[in-house]
Amino acid sequence: MAEAYDSGIENHPVFRALPEHQHRLIKLIGEQWSGSYRWPTFDYVDRTFRQDTGGDTLATLAQLPVVQGQGGYQPYGLVFSADGRGWGNPESRLGLTIAGMYYLPDLRNYMKQLVGAIDLAAQIEARLEPDPDAVVDLNLTVDTLCSMMGQLASLWPPEHLAAALEREPPLAFAIRSE
Repeated sequence: MAEAYDSGIENHPVFRALPEHQHRLIKLIGEQWSGSYRWPTFDYVDRTFRQDTGGDTLATLAQLPVVQGQGGYQPYGLVFSADGRGWGNPESRLGLTIAGMYYLPDLRNYMKQLVGAIDLAAQIEARLEPDPDAVVDLNLTVDTLCSMMGQLASLWPPEHLAAALEREPPLAFAIRSE
């Protein structure tokens, strides 16, 4: 399933070619994260984006494509506030979802491994036995998931994989960091 991004999903609006200014913003966020696992602050992104393009960072973020959530779920987009402070807070850190990583060839391997982790967790969840007397939850730690993935998780330190998985709707709050 790690090759899911090659299955025609690129026809969804979230995966269509971005206008240059939007792509530049995504690239700016991804370049700072690559290898360091630290998402850049909004202040850094905003100042750099305005210096490079003269563009309005908040307006550009608001124009990025999203998938509207159903049943009370939040919309899913390319960029998220990594610390929950919101996009406009100077100290907030901006991060990329799988959909955001899709646009950056340098992050494709990270994206594939993240998709692989979601696929493995979904397979484990699908094998859970229903219990007529109790709620059955996926009770999986990120360390267990990483050990099951083996080399598939080679680019992701466990704590960073856990944080990335929390941003993906199928696994939000399902995998524990410890």
